[in-house]
Amino acid sequence: MKHKFSIFLIIYSLTVTDKINSQTSISPFIGYDFQRVITKSDYILDLSKKGYSYHSPLVGFRLKQRLFKPIYFGLLAEYSFKKVGGYYNHSFPQDLLISYQYFRNSIELKYFWRDNFYFGTGLMLNVVRNFSLKDQDHPTWIYKSLINYYEFGYSFLIGVNYKKFNFEIFYLHRQSYKTKETVYIFALMDGIDNMGIRLGYEIKLFNGFRKKKGTECPDFKS
Repeated sequence: MKHKFSIFLIIYSLTVTDKINSQTSISPFIGYDFQRVITKSDYILDLSKKGYSYHSPLVGFRLKQRLFKPIYFGLLAEYSFKKVGGYYNHSFPQDLLISYQYFRNSIELKYFWRDNFYFGTGLMLNVVRNFSLKDQDHPTWIYKSLINYYEFGYSFLIGVNYKKFNFEIFYLHRQSYKTKETVYIFALMDGIDNMGIRLGYEIKLFNGFRKKKGTECPDFKS
């Protein structure tokens, strides 16, 4: 993972230094996220809601760099949280509330059509923090993780620009995850997908260098 990130930094540095006429901007945004969770075994962990039923607001920002006219490179970071209800069937059945926070990061490539419409794809790294389990029948926290979980996946998005505002619809899919310790409930949450919307406001940070016109020499004719 560190090796891939180093390659990314090199490519990005070359892009910024070589594309003198490129544009750089930042877009803070707000949005709403809808998550679908599928378990490996409904008998062991039976979730109370199906489909994209676990929703929450999100907030974040995106850095955008033009590579060449229709193609843009982006870095996205956003925050959201989730509360998932489910019935855990084991030796002592429990009605659980599963809570966790999302810090999502994505590397994106977007294609713009007529400067207003765009679509794109990206690779994402999610950091899951404060993964907690609570017994609904007994209001005490039975488990709270002290470590982070890392999710890897991909994203698709489509959007439209209007003046300095941008509105987009996105889809995220978790393909794999990595953790230092095995948490049984987290491992049961095998299929995770997200859909949502974002509304942002674009602020230009750098608009490239423009070649200045040369000044004409005065006429010294007698």
